Amino acid sequence: MPLEVRLLGHPVALLGGRPVALGGKPLLLLYLIAAHPNGLPRQRAWSLLWGDQGTQSLRQALVALRRLEGAQNWLEDGELLRVNSAVDLSAFDEALSLRDYARALALHRGALLEGVQVRTATDFQDWLGIERVRLEQKLLEALRGRCAELDDAHPLEALGLVERWQTIDPLSEEALRVALRLELQFNRRDAALRRFHAFRRLLRDELGAEVTDVTLVLPDFGYRAVDASGVVENEFCPVWLARISGPVQPDPDEVAGIAWVAWADLLTLVATAPALLSPWCAAQVPLVAAADAKVGAA
Repeated sequence: MPLEVRLLGHPVALLGGRPVALGGKPLLLLYLIAAHPNGLPRQRAWSLLWGDQGTQSLRQALVALRRLEGAQNWLEDGELLRVNSAVDLSAFDEALSLRDYARALALHRGALLEGVQVRTATDFQDWLGIERVRLEQKLLEALRGRCAELDDAHPLEALGLVERWQTIDPLSEEALRVALRLELQFNRRDAALRRFHAFRRLLRDELGAEVTDVTLVLPDFGYRAVDASGVVENEFCPVWLARISGPVQPDPDEVAGIAWVAWADLLTLVATAPALLSPWCAAQVPLVAAADAKVGAA
């Protein structure tokens, strides 16, 4: 009986079109194996789901998988765990590699393992956060590619995809440009103007200041950091440069405090005492300096 595993959006595993009779960590193990098309080492599996002492728990979970109908045909449970099944995540990656953006978008029903959270498995949550960031970037690639394909031939459909793009990355300068061009193509100048002002309002709400000359300098920046309490952050956060006119009054829910620092002084601080800064700041500043040599004059 064929196995199908859907990992994008709310996950489900189907045998013969019906959900498998499985739950808890064994079902999560099935999803985890399916997310590794090249195979998942046993040690990695137990480490992610049960920690360093999870060998016995892994064995028990594999016993539960072997009891499923037809498991001998689709489950490989040697030192490398693998399922021979239809997996939407693998199909999504393949479609994107072939630049079949329409199929990739049709397969992407939501975030990886949407709704899944295992508080007792921090390594698993760490892995899941990193994978979700990776797939969000791939989704943006599919949206950009499909918008370019549709463009003048199907502008209304393209505009719908741009709106999805802006929902994921509301500060995308590229998405704004595409949206404005498509609106103007329909001679909807009022709609185009509303989009532009909405973009400016978003920046103003975050910073409490008017900004000009907004430029995206690090579109793919991301970081991983662990605070003193052990909380892990895996964030994708593109970096922008802009000029500020007038006083700065940032949203207190977003910014604890501000200080003006000369760019040369910040570069020196990053080079000599990075521990005094947030991990993302220490990582961003050298990359910004390398990406934009004019920043010192900004």
